[in-house]
Amino acid sequence: MNETRQVQVPHSYFQKAKSEYSDWRWAMIREFIQNAYDAQATTIDFRLTINAAGRIELHVDDDGIGMDRDTLENVLLCMGGSRKPAGSIGGFGIAKAILFFAHHAYTIQTRDLTVQGSGSEFRLQIDGGRIDGSRMTVDLADEALMLDSWHKRIRTYVRACFMEYATGRPVTILLDGQELPQNNETVYNFYVQTPLGPMWYDEIAGSSRSEFVVSVAGLPMFTETFYSSANQSALSGGLELDAGSTVLTANRDGFSSAVREQFSKVVSGLVQNQSAVRYGQALDLSINFEAGVDAARIIPNSIDAGGDTSGRPTTPLLMVCTEAVEPESVAGYAAALRRITHDRYPANFHLKVESLSLRRSAGSQAYLTAPALVAELNKQRNAKLAHSWRIALITILCCDWAITNGVALFDGFGLPVDWNNFHGRVTDLQAFHGGRRVDAGFCFVDNAQGLCAVSVADGKPHRVFVNPMLLTTETGFRHGDTLDLAFHEVAHLWEQHHGESFCIVEAKLRQSVRRWMSERELLNRIGRSTAPLQQGE
Repeated sequence: MNETRQVQVPHSYFQKAKSEYSDWRWAMIREFIQNAYDAQATTIDFRLTINAAGRIELHVDDDGIGMDRDTLENVLLCMGGSRKPAGSIGGFGIAKAILFFAHHAYTIQTRDLTVQGSGSEFRLQIDGGRIDGSRMTVDLADEALMLDSWHKRIRTYVRACFMEYATGRPVTILLDGQELPQNNETVYNFYVQTPLGPMWYDEIAGSSRSEFVVSVAGLPMFTETFYSSANQSALSGGLELDAGSTVLTANRDGFSSAVREQFSKVVSGLVQNQSAVRYGQALDLSINFEAGVDAARIIPNSIDAGGDTSGRPTTPLLMVCTEAVEPESVAGYAAALRRITHDRYPANFHLKVESLSLRRSAGSQAYLTAPALVAELNKQRNAKLAHSWRIALITILCCDWAITNGVALFDGFGLPVDWNNFHGRVTDLQAFHGGRRVDAGFCFVDNAQGLCAVSVADGKPHRVFVNPMLLTTETGFRHGDTLDLAFHEVAHLWEQHHGESFCIVEAKLRQSVRRWMSERELLNRIGRSTAPLQQGE
């Protein structure tokens, strides 16, 4: 006689599934939120109680579309079963073990169905009533002393969620009736695109442990760490996987081996080159340019300045952006600058603005809209600061030590300066360092009083910036402050990193300028901005 039998799976088999996760409690929270979100829930409510046996019970209610009998029996309660539609966050259909089967007991209510089970055995009942969404209760077998730990895990997990930001669909997540904060509005200092997907993070100095929450469609999967060999800096943030769950292990608790190696290389590169990343986050713009500009990158102003009755030229400033920036993304800046005329700012003047493409940048203190930018540039004190800043830079670069160590000076006709026969103004000269023009500019970058960008591309100018929002009369600005900052930033043309060599270069520059003229004399020249300043005065 032939009989059909089924494989019996003991409860102990499912209990072992907990050991397949680095933190099965974190994974359990993830799976409940993912299932409810994929079921179109707008609210997910976690509750924790202690039952009569002294064990913790986890209750998860949602207002999603619920499940019919086929979905309940052949998908949710079937190992490996998954019918998630395109665009869903889940998964491989193997998380049911930690959701239900690995625990002491569970109850599921959805529509007119009720399931009560333990391990692989369950009883299905069709009720007369009907509920919206789903109600699930799991007897965790965790003792009451774990209650605070469970509360902390749920809060920590939800704090890392950003499904609304990633997908555009919000969801409210509650714990014991109280809404939990999520990560949809958090501002990070850095945002980079990597081969794995976008990364955002803050820098932690003096640490070797970097930590990233790895997410798919804004739902955290797990936390991945990276240890650097030296305490250069550590990074703390998140990674959104472009490839989704396909590059994860079957339980979505880690990367596949090849991707883990790729992740390590990406984070290692960021840690080692963080200074370059830090600087490269901002948007490079140039205004009032004279030479060396790629005309294809010019962003024209569509409206003529006109209406100027001051007798100054009415030609508006044009703006050029770097090759990496799409012109459309900065058109607003170009239009806002149309009322600023050429005589307001030095030639070949640069602007470094915190990039509008930064993730969640609207909340950053360094965020500067186009109207705010033009308002800053229209301030008389900032126009004066721009000229004073350039005078300070050019004067320092005219000293004997600078000329002996790679600086070349050219007059307004592009001819090399003959100091023996030069009778013009130093402020009219153009300095070159290592064959590249040295330009002045303003930076609007958070916590940066000044910046020096040493070009590594052929033909590109070096740019030396001052932040007008941090160096103003309202914050105690003096011309001596400008001069001190100018010495510091010019020294970076020779030495990029602070250290003994940098201090020596800055001291040499100060000494050489001091032998040329007194500091009081130099400050007076800077203050007058347009006064003749001749070599040898």
